Amino acid sequence: MRLLKAALALTMPMAWSIAMMAGAIFFTASLLADDAFVQAEELSFPYDLDNPVEIFKLPHELDEISGISYSGEDTLACIQDEGGIIYIFDLSQGEVVERYRFGKGRDYEDLAVVNESAYVLQSNGHIFQVMNFREKDPVVRKLKALPLSSKNNTEGLAFDHKSNSLLIVCKGFQELKGKHVDLSGENAVYEFDLKRRTLSVRLVYPALAGGSLFQPSAIAVHPISGHIYILSSVSRRLWIVDHKGKVIAERRLNRKMFKQPEGICFHPGGDLFISNESRGRGRARILRFKYQLKTIFPK
Repeated sequence: MRLLKAALALTMPMAWSIAMMAGAIFFTASLLADDAFVQAEELSFPYDLDNPVEIFKLPHELDEISGISYSGEDTLACIQDEGGIIYIFDLSQGEVVERYRFGKGRDYEDLAVVNESAYVLQSNGHIFQVMNFREKDPVVRKLKALPLSSKNNTEGLAFDHKSNSLLIVCKGFQELKGKHVDLSGENAVYEFDLKRRTLSVRLVYPALAGGSLFQPSAIAVHPISGHIYILSSVSRRLWIVDHKGKVIAERRLNRKMFKQPEGICFHPGGDLFISNESRGRGRARILRFKYQLKTIFPK
């Protein structure tokens, strides 16, 4: 019995010490893991949205700028809510250099330049193809009727060269007109195949952001990573979404800098452009953000 007590007296402190050491190691490892996650999250977002490298002030005719698209030769094609005009903004000159009228005033929300055509999205889901849009008399045709309506409030349009399709996001109702699409309470990115002329669901992504509805206002495909960027003016958030619809990164937008962010597109080299309406105060602006090669997310 004395030997047993002596053995216990020796082993219990040692066991306690070992347990304490194990706990300390686990706690330290947990802190390091959490810290590594935070650092990885910070390093994963490839833009510093608090520090644009360029700020372009727009003329008052673009106070209600609603969409932008890279149009080659260091220019952006711009559209505004009420006029059937495509504006060409020269980034090197910092001004609008061309205006191409293609139709009467409608509620135009976004556009996507594809070679010599510009596709323009109306809020009721109608898409107009403006062929040879830089010519004096461009040919305009409305794409076949899509199962979308003003109830959907289509706001975002982008071209995906890998699938040769137009991507569409809805600010309002997510379901298609006359068709049952099981979205399970999520938002949808719709895909219009330019060859087959068919509309389908590309992916679904979360409908909530911080407990409130995430209402998209613009969409773009990153030219290098292939990720989908979805902008919300109402939520003042920018999401990066992978091909499965998972939100892999999020940034909140500074209210003072982003008065009303409505348009998004990329330079082929990766730089990001976000356009903002004037909201009746000052001038509408386009912000340029430098692409930082530090993303760790897979395609």
